[in-house]
Amino acid sequence: MNRRIVALRIAALLLSAGCLPTPAAEETPALPPVRIAVVIDRLDDGSGPQPEALAPLVDLARERGGEIAIGVVSSVERPLARLRLEAPSEPPRTGNRIADRHERARFEATAQAVDEETRQKLSAFGAEVEAALRLPLDGETPWKLVQEAAVFLGEPGEGTRWLIYVGDRVESPGCVDVYGAPVVEPGFTFTDEAGVTYRCCPSGVWMRDDAVGASCAATGDAARLPFPSGWALGDARVLTVRRAPGAGPLDDFGAIRFASLEAAIDYVLEEEGP
Repeated sequence: MNRRIVALRIAALLLSAGCLPTPAAEETPALPPVRIAVVIDRLDDGSGPQPEALAPLVDLARERGGEIAIGVVSSVERPLARLRLEAPSEPPRTGNRIADRHERARFEATAQAVDEETRQKLSAFGAEVEAALRLPLDGETPWKLVQEAAVFLGEPGEGTRWLIYVGDRVESPGCVDVYGAPVVEPGFTFTDEAGVTYRCCPSGVWMRDDAVGASCAATGDAARLPFPSGWALGDARVLTVRRAPGAGPLDDFGAIRFASLEAAIDYVLEEEGP
C-alpha cells in the first residue's frame, strides 16, 4: 500500500479519536511577584488617601501574585495590614486533547473554592485598610512603622520590592546621638565598634560615610544602605509622596518624589509592566 495513503489513514484515525497533539502555545515568561509596603504619615492639609486610591496596587498583586502591606503613622498603633495573593494559575497542557480536557475539568472543580478564598482575603484586607485610614494622623515619628515595613520587605522570597511613603513631615536638622547625647548637627560623624563611620545627614538620618560622603548625596548604592539600627531595604525601590518643601524622612535613601499617591502608583504600574 502506498505510504502516503497509510499516513493519511493514520492521521484520520487520530483525528477522529481526538488524539491529535495540540500545538504548543508560545509561552511568555512569567513576571515575578510583587511586594509593596505603603506607609501613610501626616499631611499638611490634614487629608489622607482614600481606600480606592490603593486599589491599583491590589489589582497588580492579583495579576502577578505577591504581598501588600499598608500602615498609618498614628498615636493609635496598629500592625501593618497585610494581603498575600497567589498569581492566577492555568490548567496544565500536556499536548494531548483528551488529557487536557481531564486536566481542565479538575482545574475548574477547584477554581470556585480558590475564588471564594481570594474574595474573603480581599474583604478582610479592605476592612483592615479602611479602619487604619480612619486613625488620627498624629504619630510622633514615622520610623517605627518604616522599620516594620523594612522588615516586611526584607522577608525571604522572590519578587520586586517597593516602599511608598506618604507624608509631608519635614525632618528636623540633626540626628539623635546613638549614645544618648543631645541632637547633633548635620555633618557630624562617628565610628562604631566595628570600624564603620556614619555621617549625620541633613534629613536627620545616619548614613554610612563611605557611601554618601560629605555631601550626603543619595546614589543607587546609598539607597541600599541599612536603615538606622540595622534596618535593611535590600533592593527595594523607595518612592515618597509629599508636597512640603525640605527634606523628608526617606530623602537620604534615594527616594523618588511625587506630588500625589496616584502618580506614585502609576509609576509602579509602569515599571512593573511587561
